[in-house]
Amino acid sequence: MNQDKDRLKAKERYAAGKMRQHSTRALFFIGGFGAASWAPLVPLLRERLAIGEDVLGMLLL
Repeated sequence: MNQDKDRLKAKERYAAGKMRQHSTRALFFIGGFGAASWAPLVPLLRERLAIGEDVLGMLLL
């Protein structure tokens, strides 16, 4: 009986770990996708705001 409880707890810990792993992957995917989608628009932003590369670099920093 005690062995069944230990197995159940181990399965719950495994499932919780998998859920954390998937949520971490999703968070990094969303951040990476956002950065990748925004990066090609930087030259257009520079032209629209009429700023130099040095100012743009400071803004991006």
